[in-house]
Amino acid sequence: MQPIAYRTRSRTITYSEDTMKLGLCLNRVIHQDDTLTNIIITPACLDACSDWEPSQSDDENESLDGLTTTARSGNREWLCNLGVRLGKLTNLTHLTFDGLDPDNEDLERFWGEIAVSTSLTDLYFINMNLISCEEMLATASAPNITNITFQRCSTISNEIGYDLLHQDNHLTTLCFIECSFNNTNTMKEIVNFATELAHLTSIRSFSFTSCSFDNVQSMCLVRCLNEESVNTIDVHISP
Repeated sequence: MQPIAYRTRSRTITYSEDTMKLGLCLNRVIHQDDTLTNIIITPACLDACSDWEPSQSDDENESLDGLTTTARSGNREWLCNLGVRLGKLTNLTHLTFDGLDPDNEDLERFWGEIAVSTSLTDLYFINMNLISCEEMLATASAPNITNITFQRCSTISNEIGYDLLHQDNHLTTLCFIECSFNNTNTMKEIVNFATELAHLTSIRSFSFTSCSFDNVQSMCLVRCLNEESVNTIDVHISP
């Protein structure tokens, strides 16, 4: 399988050879192919879900009842059951959500079902508006998630640390790349933002690359994270 190339306004990102878009491996997920380790989910993948048709053998497979008897593939109940199938993949370690709408009501239960996964270690959220993302972050409560990366995400809530804190996670690394944040303009808002992040006591490394902080805000962020964290942490901020 060839690596997947994804073009952005500034550069092309190439995913590893074991990366699969959900739309291309949907049947493999449904039938629990445990060779899948790295999956990307895009809006086009959700369209593919809406077009999925069970085969005759699928209809006769009782373990697939939630997918074959649901009124319409791709709807809320169907996607909830797909989340269950994703959560049961025993070797799935990396999951990327690219361009999805966190407020999509059809995904309301999907996020939480993925969180049952015991194999997931890394989550990536790309090209998303995250002003409201509490339900989406339920995925972060998967017990072995240690790394979360947000890339080219806009208006990330300044309470994202608070939202993650209530997911009972064991994060060690949190990365933001080319992201903008809501309500982080004043020094007071930066302090509040950093304090919430510092409450994530399992984290040992924070990284901010090409994010929407000027030099003064960046220095304030670094100082507050170091002062408020109960453990020794690494904080990396680069333009």
